[in-house]
Amino acid sequence: MALETTAVGESEALAAALRAYLVEIRFAFSGLTGKEATLCITQAVAQWATASG
Repeated sequence: MALETTAVGESEALAAALRAYLVEIRFAFSGLTGKEATLCITQAVAQWATASG
């Protein structure tokens, strides 16, 4: 059980860090098609991962 709690805690920390990054860069995808939004989201997450090391 302790491993699950640790994994959940880590996931929550990563999600919070990603959210903070997206807010910082003023991420938005309104007005895009589904395909364009998917690309935009994927690129933003990849940039965050690179910036996060």
